[in-house]
Amino acid sequence: MPEVGLAVTMGNQNRIELNRNVVGLMDEEAEYFFQLIDQAYAENLENQPSGYKKCLLKAATDLSNGKSVIKVATDIYLTCQKDCIVPMGLPPKNRMLHGFIHDKLKSLSQKELRNLNIGHGLIATHFTFGPFL
Repeated sequence: MPEVGLAVTMGNQNRIELNRNVVGLMDEEAEYFFQLIDQAYAENLENQPSGYKKCLLKAATDLSNGKSVIKVATDIYLTCQKDCIVPMGLPPKNRMLHGFIHDKLKSLSQKELRNLNIGHGLIATHFTFGPFL
């Protein structure tokens, strides 16, 4: 089984590097999405919440570990919503990433939207009404 993993290099180029063995396991859409995340991560995000950059790194890790593009896109979308990030206030590569995410989430079927909303609603229910047990 090929080794799966990411390495983040710090210095002049703040980049997410995908282990070469993973590239063959990802489909074209996932590879493109990973490239968008990598380019967005490399931009100057000093004026954004610190959790946003961590979210991008987690998204890249999840994507390389086989999580679906839709679920990773939803995670990034929910983080931006939680942190009140307005995509138009982001640097250009981050806006491209959010354009891709917007198009992906906009193209979901009613069933997929319902499943994502139910999952998000159940998480929020705990905070609103207390634990089920």
